[in-house]
This record gives sequence, C-alpha cells and structure tokens, in this order.
Amino acid sequence: MCRPRFNTISRARDLVFNNVRKVYDYVNQDGWRVDVEIPTLEDWMDKFAMNASLERIYINLRDTEVGLSDLLVNSIFEKASKLGVSSKVRLLSADFSMTGALQSSLGRRGLDISIASRSFGEDIAAVRLGSDDNFNAVGEANDECYDSVPLAETISGFGWRGYQYIIKRMVTKRNDLQSSDGRYHSIISVNFDSVEKISWLMCAGVDGIVTNKVSLLSNLNLRRVLGLVQCCTEERELPCLQPLDIRVTGQGCSTLGINWGDEEINRCPLFDLDLFSSGVKLKCAKRSFCSTL
Repeated sequence: MCRPRFNTISRARDLVFNNVRKVYDYVNQDGWRVDVEIPTLEDWMDKFAMNASLERIYINLRDTEVGLSDLLVNSIFEKASKLGVSSKVRLLSADFSMTGALQSSLGRRGLDISIASRSFGEDIAAVRLGSDDNFNAVGEANDECYDSVPLAETISGFGWRGYQYIIKRMVTKRNDLQSSDGRYHSIISVNFDSVEKISWLMCAGVDGIVTNKVSLLSNLNLRRVLGLVQCCTEERELPCLQPLDIRVTGQGCSTLGINWGDEEINRCPLFDLDLFSSGVKLKCAKRSFCSTL
C-alpha cells in the first residue's frame, strides 16, 4: 500500500497539479520512497472504473470550496459518461455545505441529487460531541436526500463499543424507513482493516466497507455468497458487575473480543438485599462467520 508524502512548505491548493506531482512522493508502509507516478482521477477511472465487478464507485471529494462544485461534477460525469459508468458513481463530502453544493450541481446537470452524500466522522481528527443516542445519520440522509450513509469510527465518542451501538441503531432505522417509506439508504463503514471488525460489520448488516484489505473483504463476501460461510451468533451473559467495573465503564462486551458486542444492558442486584439493583448485567453477542460445511 502506498501513501503520499508532501515535500514542500507550500499549500497544495497553491500549486497546479503538475507541480503537485513533482513535490509529492509515494512511500510504503515502512516509509521508503516508491517510484510511482501519482494518478489523476481520469487515470484511475481509465484503469479501474470499467471493471464489471464494481457495483458502485465512491469518489470522496476533500475540497470544500463550494464554488468548485460545478467543475467537479462536470469533470467527473463527463468522464464517467464516456466510460459508461455514470450510474455507478457516488460523490461523498464530509462538509455539509459542500454536499449541498454538489447536489445543486448534479441537479443543474439533470442528475439525481441523491448521488452526493455527506460522510460522517471520516477525518482522523474528527471529534463529535454529544450522546451516541442522539446521532441519526440515516435520518439526516432521509431529510437531505442522500443515497448513502458513510460512517467512520470517529463518529462515536466511545470507541469501537459506541460505534457498534450506532451501527445497530442505524441498520434498524434504515430497515424501518424502507418498510414505512420505501426508501433505502446504504450504510457504508469507513476505514476498517481488521478481519474481526469487518466480519462483525458484515453480519451486523452494513451495505459496504471501505478498507485497505480489499482482497480480504472480497474473499469473505465471495465465500458468503457461495454459501461456504454464514453469519453465526454466540451469546454470553457476564455476572452482575459493579457500576465502576472497567467492563461497564470501558469497552463492554468487546473486552471478550473485537467481534463481541453489547446485546442488552440491564440492572441487577449485587447482593441478596440490594433492593435498588445497583449492579449492571451485560448480555453479550458475538457476530462472526462460521463454516457451513
């Protein structure tokens, strides 16, 4: 896997692309330079976009200057149209205003505005304040006409445990909305490479996963499609715990393993005369793949 390294003090937006190519290096995971040329979006689409196995092509736009939305939309869809893949393309932006501008540009071009969706929590430095109970990305997607709901782990203020909780809620809201209004918003989990987390997310009901381990995800999905593996659930109850127990205040059931999560959280008596049920009982569920053979 390669990633770019910037070898200049100038801002990228102050440089034309030819200069950006000169001052960017690709380095591997060990930090060593790799002699490859940075591809443009057109280069990438020429090489990959016509792959018949691609059901969707998500293009994450980092620029937040709303004045560029027409240029971006026209450039992307002129190329996509030439390649015959316009129906596969989806646009993402972490910025609410930019997402709205992209939708306006899509409308002016006669395209479905839902092609542009807001992504949530994707930036590494993103911090979201407030309770996970109040977070409702599916509701915003429905209100703002987003096709997809991309969710990164940083949307939760409680790490992987909180993200599991949010995903379960969003999957339920997506399914309820489909049943009541006939609308379906694809839930995409962003930036996950762990096989345990990928397995949990697939079994939890997300529609897609953005990962650096593409072959791993593809292999898991192929084995599921072929009926070689299926999602299995194992349940376990923890004993009645003190409210300040690290398993209660920390990562909950995921302390049993990454593919374990909280199924139920109930009060329980810590001793025979505990009339106020001051303890906490966690019912845990493990979601993973198991062989059908």
